[in-house]
Amino acid sequence: MRIVHLSDFHYGPLTNSEHLERAVKAANDLRPDLIALTGDYISHDRIYAAPCAELVGRLRARHGVYAILGNHDHWTDAALIADLFSRREDSRFAERRAARRLTWAVVWLAGVNDTMVGLEDLPLALAGSRDDELKLLLAHNPIILRRAAVLASTSCSAATHTAVR
Repeated sequence: MRIVHLSDFHYGPLTNSEHLERAVKAANDLRPDLIALTGDYISHDRIYAAPCAELVGRLRARHGVYAILGNHDHWTDAALIADLFSRREDSRFAERRAARRLTWAVVWLAGVNDTMVGLEDLPLALAGSRDDELKLLLAHNPIILRRAAVLASTSCSAATHTAVR
């Protein structure tokens, strides 16, 4: 299974569209099975949300694009960003819920809100997962990894905060 992970575009006055277009092209060129987006899509102002969502909307993955929000998204306009990103047919927000995807194995895909805004609910994200399932946790802040590993009865694979270059 090929998973592409993108995070921290901080699209705004200091990050132009060419940077994001290169990231989208590189991700699509890998022909991923799944794309994981882990937050901080925009910076500074909500006027960047729609153009960012349009560019991110060009991402393609066989089993869909899954996203969570980062602290900057919450500080700017979380509801707007979630709405714009969720309009795509194959894009799903994974926060506060989990979804099983069948590919070569059963994968429990879960997402949590960012720790810095105090809205994370790790037990809810993992509720219902089974011991024999691979758990892929989308989290913006890597501090949650230790808590997730303790909570999960099996080891937890985590896509956490990394910058796109």
